[in-house]
Amino acid sequence: MSNTIKIKEVKAFIELLGKAVAAASSKIDSIMSGVMVVAEGDEINIRGTDSSISVEASGKEITETAEQVSFVVPAKIFLDMMKKLPKGDVELAMEENRLDIKVGKSTYGISTMDCDQYPKPLQVEEGTTFKVEGTMFAESLACVAHATADNETRPILTGVHVLSNGKYLTLIATDSHRLSAKAVPLLAETEEFANVVLPKSAVKEITSILSDTDEVEFSITQNQLACRTEGLVFATRLIEGTYPDVTRLIPNEFENEVVVHRDEFLKALDRTKVALGKDKVATFRVVSGTLPTLNIECKTEITNIFEELFVDEAGSNDLSIKLNVHYLIDGLNSMNSKKIRLQFSGALKPMLLKPEIEGSTQFGLLLPVR
Repeated sequence: MSNTIKIKEVKAFIELLGKAVAAASSKIDSIMSGVMVVAEGDEINIRGTDSSISVEASGKEITETAEQVSFVVPAKIFLDMMKKLPKGDVELAMEENRLDIKVGKSTYGISTMDCDQYPKPLQVEEGTTFKVEGTMFAESLACVAHATADNETRPILTGVHVLSNGKYLTLIATDSHRLSAKAVPLLAETEEFANVVLPKSAVKEITSILSDTDEVEFSITQNQLACRTEGLVFATRLIEGTYPDVTRLIPNEFENEVVVHRDEFLKALDRTKVALGKDKVATFRVVSGTLPTLNIECKTEITNIFEELFVDEAGSNDLSIKLNVHYLIDGLNSMNSKKIRLQFSGALKPMLLKPEIEGSTQFGLLLPVR
């Protein structure tokens, strides 16, 4: 019996491996830190999982083997070793408790794990479905993910909320200090749903695997979201719980609005962040008049900054508000627009920021620092 896999397309094999490795657990003492590789004939299947997400990547004409060969190896080290191989024909040979990577006369060994102990794949079940343009969905998830919570005190806030009105998906993320949202059109009408909350790890995977895809259909069950694309099966468990109603936070009346040049504003904020050091809060003042400005002021024990930015338009009311500079930078970086509209509802009320693009469905919200 042959235990050898000939790799015909090394680059394609590494690309498949990378997709599966991204889903593997970071806990090195767990078998889920490995990937499972199954090859038979001219087909190859590589799977990674961390118990909450599962990625199964497959392809044809990438490898060749006389009989079925399967093994589990530590994910990251296997990927790193494959990336750094010298040029030449590559073979994977199974020995007892070891996989040998052979290139010419060189051999690189790596210990294997017990295939029987590797978790079964998450089953892709039928449920509520929705179709989206893959690249747009991935980009939209990336736009809002920065506002998810890092603290596990409220686990529901560590994920991205996905809800549908039948024609659009709305993606929402908040850590209770800031909020980011964006709408994504559906390719076909579907039933309304809410309270689908994707873990941050799943958002990262979807953003990566769908970055260059067209139509994708997702299936939602009570505790899982899954999709199939050519050569890939993705599934993730959903975060349990009820996502808070954030609509009450969003103001609809404003004391003042200004339009700023995004890049100029970001450069000023970056200088302010450097001056603040460990501090994060600066004062922002809207000054109306013939030449309205947005001023940034901050002072620490060793630094002080005053920035004056001319704005394209502003209301007639002067206003002062304290904001977290880091959060504001994250919000601006998520928006692909030359100009940004800042909407102020008051010194102690939320501020909105929106791309100054006709038809944009994205916005961010920042709570002031008291």
